[in-house]
Amino acid sequence: MQMRTALFAALSLIVSAPKVKANHGPGTSGGGNQTASGETLKAGKFDLSLREDYTRFDHIGQDEAERRASRSGGFDALEYASLTSISLSYGITNDLQAGAQIGYYHGSNFIDAESDGVDAESGTADPEGVSDLWLTAKFRVLRGEYGNVALLAGVKLPTGRHNIQLDNGELLEASSQPGTGSFDFQLGAAWSRFLTPRITADASAMYTLRTEHDDFKVGDRLDLGLAAAYRLTESIKQFPNYIQRQNVLLLPRGMP
Repeated sequence: MQMRTALFAALSLIVSAPKVKANHGPGTSGGGNQTASGETLKAGKFDLSLREDYTRFDHIGQDEAERRASRSGGFDALEYASLTSISLSYGITNDLQAGAQIGYYHGSNFIDAESDGVDAESGTADPEGVSDLWLTAKFRVLRGEYGNVALLAGVKLPTGRHNIQLDNGELLEASSQPGTGSFDFQLGAAWSRFLTPRITADASAMYTLRTEHDDFKVGDRLDLGLAAAYRLTESIKQFPNYIQRQNVLLLPRGMP
């Protein structure tokens, strides 16, 4: 058994700009995502990855949230959110690999404010808990001069916590919970190619189909990614390998 590593087991740190005004953290309807690779593991090999997503939002207090809810009927705010994920992949054949990913979500100072047209009230919570489990598969359909192309598929199992309540007793909406409580599905494709012996390019497109749970559905999502990576070590066979990776394009689309 051999384990590949890249920057401490492919540790990725994604920090959103401090002026983000959305109210949902990573792993729900917003936040960061990674560009998938068109390459697959060799048969019998493992890949273990650790990833940290952190998003910080504009600070909004309860009074301000209630004022905004009075104007719009409802308003949510979140101070910051973090999602720590661990994933394990295994090469079944040289062109087929399977994987699993799960994480732990923490949100700080979530505020939900609603108005009945006359008065506005709000509740707060610090939602945290285990996230849903993703089971994934990648099948490489093309390998040659123009790079590697793979088809991607995944299913999300509702293993995450989805019963967190505000301090006023109301249940948080699914997009603000660590887990959505629903079965979701993914389909996509990825391409990768060596541009030089040390520089690689990756591109991927992934569509996430959400299903309904308790009469609520988190919006479907489309992620388009383009990334470049630079290998700091000269030999591709050297262990461990260190890679500088930069996502240059990410377009999440979803409706909470």
